[in-house]
Amino acid sequence: LAELLFSALIRPLRPALPANASVIVVPDGVLHLVPFAALRDRAQQQFLIEQHELTFAPSATVLLKLRQTDPRLAPPARVLVAGGPLGDNVALTPLAGAAAEGARIAALYPDPELLSKERATKSAFVARLPSADVVHFAGHAVASPDYPLLAHLEFSTDGGAPGSTELGADEISRLTLGRTRAVVLAACDTGVGALRRGEGVLSLARPFLVAGASSVVATLWPIDDQGATPLLVAFHQHLVRGARPAHALRQAQLAFVESLPV
Repeated sequence: LAELLFSALIRPLRPALPANASVIVVPDGVLHLVPFAALRDRAQQQFLIEQHELTFAPSATVLLKLRQTDPRLAPPARVLVAGGPLGDNVALTPLAGAAAEGARIAALYPDPELLSKERATKSAFVARLPSADVVHFAGHAVASPDYPLLAHLEFSTDGGAPGSTELGADEISRLTLGRTRAVVLAACDTGVGALRRGEGVLSLARPFLVAGASSVVATLWPIDDQGATPLLVAFHQHLVRGARPAHALRQAQLAFVESLPV
């Protein structure tokens, strides 16, 4: 299927794509659900990410807004990490590897703020967001395709009213994140949501872009909290050295591809 999609979506564009060009993808409709990096060129025996650096925008409107932001090329110093929040939603199982993932990533940066387990409350996270160069959330996300504004990230309880552990999409979009270079949403389905004609997918990634973050790394399906850690750590290792987020992610993905059995 990955090879068939490559032939249908990418091969016709080959004459317009210089070798090793950086490619910005603005999908339409259900194409928002396609993992373009994993599309495979049968002739070259390569994944698309091996041939091109990829970035994505939910719509042309969002793309134009992002192109007007400060590129912030200096190496990021201040990272805010929420690792393994203990939400009060009994339907969500504890994530055994999320806290450890958060600790590993926080240790890579010169100025880390680590909110782990019970310390990872919504109020603490929101208070520290505007001063962060990089944000990493390793916990539960709840998508809401039918009601996009109800999608949220789950945080630890701080004794507040029911629902005080939920940071919703509408709240995120009202934040001011002009300093933030990259947000990593290491949770399930953070890149999926309702599809709106002309505006693309209304996912949990989108409100961070609306709030001013330069880029968001999100997921297209449920992820394993331990299996994803090596890829995410590799991403941050490149990012903290000053790589652009798209380049950092590509380098992490290439290392993963190289580790695959032949």
